[in-house]
Amino acid sequence: MPIKIQLRQPPDGSTPPPLQRYTWPLPEAQISDKTVDAVAYKWDELEVINEDHSRPAPVRFSWDPVGDSDTRYELSVSRSPDLADAIVIDNLTECQEDVYHLYIGTQYFWRVRALDNPAAESPIHSFMTNAITPRWIHVEGATNVRDLGGWPLADGSGRVRQGLIYRGSELNGRLPVGDDSLAYMENELGIRTDIDFRHSGESASPALNATNVDWVNFPIAPYDAIAEESMAELYRGTFAVLATADRYPIYIHCVGGADRAGTVALLINGLLGVSIDDLIADYELTSLAIWGERSGNAIEFINLLRALGDFGSLQGDDVRETVSAYLSHIGVSEMEMETIREIMIEQP
Repeated sequence: MPIKIQLRQPPDGSTPPPLQRYTWPLPEAQISDKTVDAVAYKWDELEVINEDHSRPAPVRFSWDPVGDSDTRYELSVSRSPDLADAIVIDNLTECQEDVYHLYIGTQYFWRVRALDNPAAESPIHSFMTNAITPRWIHVEGATNVRDLGGWPLADGSGRVRQGLIYRGSELNGRLPVGDDSLAYMENELGIRTDIDFRHSGESASPALNATNVDWVNFPIAPYDAIAEESMAELYRGTFAVLATADRYPIYIHCVGGADRAGTVALLINGLLGVSIDDLIADYELTSLAIWGERSGNAIEFINLLRALGDFGSLQGDDVRETVSAYLSHIGVSEMEMETIREIMIEQP
């Protein structure tokens, strides 16, 4: 006779807590509403300022035991009600398991089976992950790694698709990113293109397996340097890669994933139609990494917004048109911009 395994957590139909271990601002952070100087960063030196708070929280799964204490379980978690393409974790001896890196704001389905007794399994339950952004990714040795997806569009028409563009710190050079972490980037995140914004003095070079991952180097300068003529070709080249569907998933990075990667992340999500408030929030989330605070009131960030302001308004739904005008100015075609939108936007 079948034995029903009772699922406990997360409760069926529930929304568990957010998938971020920390939120910005931290309780002890001193945030100013006045214009401030940017955090001092050195292009050629690695300067670690903070404890790393850029880490995800898991969804914890638990269930009632069946059989004896040696019973082994299999946990399946999927975005499909038939558990197709499920994350499968087996040979579990405890009746609980933490699962990391689920998509935010997404319905999942799960089931538990007893491997020692094929007749013992649970019903399929569902839950909705919390939609609070960002989707942090833990890559041992790296910092500030997160999905560009999950942000809602300002006009309510959809959100940025997850699992396609990740930003973060360098994977070689001065940070101790090991082979297991690089294998995770390739095999679990499925990275197919590494866009590296470091310059030659920072030892810009491929970290991921060249057989599976294309490495492209655009040694840009951040913030208001987007308006410099010398930067036009580099920024245009970045968006040409983003407009090529078979280059995804993509990892964009500089040294810290903070300033240069932060500038490009703002341009990407601005092109897609994310609100200016969310773009500022995304920029400031780097404050949870090890590099020091990034403030929307910092003069360098304000200068970036001023440079974009030369191409239009940054209020309301105007951000998309303003970033589009800037990209058109540097030679990115309307077809390329529309291709990026088609790849990166998902409807409700």
